[in-house]
Amino acid sequence: MPPLQLAASALSIIYIYLASKNKAIAFLFGAIGCAIWAYEDFININLKFDGVLQLFYVGIAVYGMYKWTKKDEGKNLKIRTLPFGYHLLLLILGLGLSFILSNLSMNFFETNLPFLDSTTTSFSIIATILLTLRYIDNWFYWLIIDPIYIYIYFKVEAPVFALMMVIYTVMAAVGLYNWNLIRKREIST
Repeated sequence: MPPLQLAASALSIIYIYLASKNKAIAFLFGAIGCAIWAYEDFININLKFDGVLQLFYVGIAVYGMYKWTKKDEGKNLKIRTLPFGYHLLLLILGLGLSFILSNLSMNFFETNLPFLDSTTTSFSIIATILLTLRYIDNWFYWLIIDPIYIYIYFKVEAPVFALMMVIYTVMAAVGLYNWNLIRKREIST
């Protein structure tokens, strides 16, 4: 098993576990794991948009750590839910971005699985922003995105990352469960 994929996966498991527990330190592990993952995407498995996504994750990890630990905002930034109409808007935005990225990919880059790579990238960006803003809905997005990634990583012969997505899918369900419990406590206080 490739050691960098194992390192990125281990750090990412720590990240998703801590995020599912609503812990700000999760973002530190996420940033390091995603930097390694981006290297693998660009150098070894040729998933350009997934590599860009991993670099986005590094940046959003810094923002998430700031947002979750800032004294005034960290205490006031409670777990919440997104109104239904916003999901329709996010669906349109995600599909539009997927279309643009897949066309760029097919016309200007040599990359594996351009449509799936761009679609999962687009919706992963949306889900990550929802997570950093503490919208419980992020976990529903991950429950759809992560199984698609399982297929992608098997297809490009990155079994460690495919296994990672199996774990991520389970952790998304755990995150949804934990955040529901936390949200109920926040509402009752």
